[in-house]
Amino acid sequence: MNQLPKGWINTKLGDIVEFKYGKGLTKSDRNIDGQYNVYGSNGIVGQHHKYLVDQPSLIVGRKGAIGEVHKSLKPCWPIDTTYYLVPTDLSDIDFLYYLIRSIGLKKLDKSTAIPGLNRGDAYQINIPLPPLPEQHRIVAKIEELFTRLDAGVAALTNAKTLLKQYRQAVLKAAVEGRLTEEWRKEHAGEIEPASVLLERIQAERKQRLGKNYKPPKPIDTSNLLELPEGWAWARVTSIGEVVTGTTPSKKRPEYYGNDYPFYKPTDLNCGYYVHKSADSLSVDGIKRARSLPANTILVTCIGATIGKTGLIRRAGASNQQINAILNESAIIPEYLFFTIISPFFQNGILSKASSTTLPILNKSKFEELPIMIPSTDEQLAIVSEIERMFSIIDESEQIIDAELQRAQSLRQSILKRAFAGKLVPQDPADEPASVLLERIRKEKKI
Repeated sequence: MNQLPKGWINTKLGDIVEFKYGKGLTKSDRNIDGQYNVYGSNGIVGQHHKYLVDQPSLIVGRKGAIGEVHKSLKPCWPIDTTYYLVPTDLSDIDFLYYLIRSIGLKKLDKSTAIPGLNRGDAYQINIPLPPLPEQHRIVAKIEELFTRLDAGVAALTNAKTLLKQYRQAVLKAAVEGRLTEEWRKEHAGEIEPASVLLERIQAERKQRLGKNYKPPKPIDTSNLLELPEGWAWARVTSIGEVVTGTTPSKKRPEYYGNDYPFYKPTDLNCGYYVHKSADSLSVDGIKRARSLPANTILVTCIGATIGKTGLIRRAGASNQQINAILNESAIIPEYLFFTIISPFFQNGILSKASSTTLPILNKSKFEELPIMIPSTDEQLAIVSEIERMFSIIDESEQIIDAELQRAQSLRQSILKRAFAGKLVPQDPADEPASVLLERIRKEKKI
């Protein structure tokens, strides 16, 4: 600020603005059909039929989201978690909006609990003040450049959405057999039918369980997709035992330690393998839960994250919000993971879940869900093709994220140049900011 252009002046924020306190207006006291916006620190929080401020104003977060700045060109009601300021004819509201956004009021928070902004501290911030005509030129240039950036960000965001849709399309094509259609042609006559694979799984299970073995129920395929030749439909329970987790008593600290991971829905990232868990069980604790071997598939069975899925590589246990599939060795675990996160299976989960505000899919319904099974070799081919295509999608998403971050940096760079006097040319005919500042000070005393 010591190298400001001619005509500019260094001053304090408190010299050009006055932060006024908003006024409390509880949610129950608001009129939801009102025509005036009610502002909190995060922005619009409701409507009301009355207003507190009858002029264009800026609303600044005072509690919670401190330093957030919102612009209202219409009468509005800032509540008591905010400050508001009303620009005069001696200042440009848009210029003040960008200026206050750029100075980072959040850094003034001194609270140890709820973040808070002291207006006295804000008033002491040094700011550059250009002549009023230049303020108008700066705003016009910022908005021109921000409009271009916004268009670019919108295009990038749309591209990211399309990549998510493409990811789902890949999974859909995979479980319907279209992804490996050419592979089947190349290996015609070499592929073991999935029906033989399923029979072998049942034979092994019967030998292992003896009298406790229960043959799978026949599956009605009349309303299911027509599968490629050599594929077969099966119930989840036909390819692996389903186990619902449990939580050892929190009152017994000896059950918790660092010996075994204890998986919860928040540990499932829908990104393939579950690499870590927030909680862990001791040797004693794992005995109070159902131990899950490596390569087990975990599926959330309750709440907003129902259907969230992960594949564990390390033996552990899960809580009661998770259904685990103890996978048979003949089913490739990665194939099972991709099938479960596919649109077909996820829709099956939602359709069978209880239709309440908190959807729940119990074990008995989950294990009866249908799942498509190809041969073991084709499972491997499907996994390989999905991973190849997903790696391309991942790389594209990383590029987009980097560009979105770059756009944010450019936005900050534009503001920095604007308030250093480097965004637009100066006009020697402009009234110096020092004169403007004196008029502002006089007006504030009136």
